[in-house]
Amino acid sequence: MVPVHTQFAFAAHIPAAGYQWVSPNDVKLRKLVDTEKRPVPDCDVLLIQAGQPNHDEEQRVWRWPDTNPVLFREFADLSTDDLDALLGFANENGSLGFGHIAVCDPRTATSYPNCLVWEDPEYPGGRAALLLGVETYREWVTAIAHLKTATTVFDRLQARDATGMRKYLVWHDTGAREAREHLPTHLSDRDKYRRPDGAWYLDTHPHIADKESGGSARINDYIATGTTPTRYDDPLTVGWTWLVQAVNHQLRNRVSPQLWIDPDGRRLIEQLHPQDLLSAMWAQLYRAMTAGKIYRNCKACAKWFEISGDDEGYTTRRMYCSDVCRVRAYRGRRDRAAMIAAAGKSAKEVSEQLAAEGMETDLATVKKWVRNIKPRGKK
Repeated sequence: MVPVHTQFAFAAHIPAAGYQWVSPNDVKLRKLVDTEKRPVPDCDVLLIQAGQPNHDEEQRVWRWPDTNPVLFREFADLSTDDLDALLGFANENGSLGFGHIAVCDPRTATSYPNCLVWEDPEYPGGRAALLLGVETYREWVTAIAHLKTATTVFDRLQARDATGMRKYLVWHDTGAREAREHLPTHLSDRDKYRRPDGAWYLDTHPHIADKESGGSARINDYIATGTTPTRYDDPLTVGWTWLVQAVNHQLRNRVSPQLWIDPDGRRLIEQLHPQDLLSAMWAQLYRAMTAGKIYRNCKACAKWFEISGDDEGYTTRRMYCSDVCRVRAYRGRRDRAAMIAAAGKSAKEVSEQLAAEGMETDLATVKKWVRNIKPRGKK
């Protein structure tokens, strides 16, 4: 039996009061550490749980990413300049799952939920307040940048757009320089990747000098091709190599696969068990790659929807995410046709104008719409 259906065994829990952004000064932040008590840099703006202290922990809303197969694309499209949009996403779908601990002044932090007071002689007064489940704005920016780059590359590869893919690829003649300087941190055996003749990099900001970071939104990854690379390599092959490398890195130790047999015993069900929301969204991209999924923006509302080859999915001819949008778009084309015809245009001219405005409609339909429309000024 071959797995024909994939489920995501993960539910993001969202506090009933949602989340809020706070500055480090608001909570008198002393330091931010991860669950292993390692310092977390760039403590700019913090995402923490909203509400009142000591609220009922059972009052939570649960969201299953499995019910929204395009969640990873919606996340990748978020504007990192819009804190309200990021907060809205968190309140709707949950935090990403970094789960840091903010060590704060108990005189201010105890007014926030999810706070514990800790006896610690290291701090003034011998006490510290611990805010749990904290994430930083910079982490959100970086997470969006990585997933946006991956989805963009995936789209270029699916379209076999070698020219578009080439814009993200940079060839470096390394000479005596080692490519390992730009290796992702998860590649531990760095001497293995010495490339004296040159190396490929995926760079989202190739116009920025190597010594400049480009901020959290820049992706500048060495591509471990597995064979000796040359500047004449196929951009699509190099792009697939980077994408597989990036997805594997995001899934490693964060998503566990399992197999189940459905109740009638006729098919296998693949279950992916992500540790957190961010890894669940990368698992969605993984599933899109392995199942050959196609995604499209609704022509009416611009929301993403999935094109699928199975009986339950939308076919490749589908242009709208729902019947509501389809009817709305139909009425919009009809009303626009009437407006153009009222200006004295023929049915053929109306059809051409609609096509120029991205509302292409066949001539027979346009003739039916404008049959009784009289040009303005004529009785």
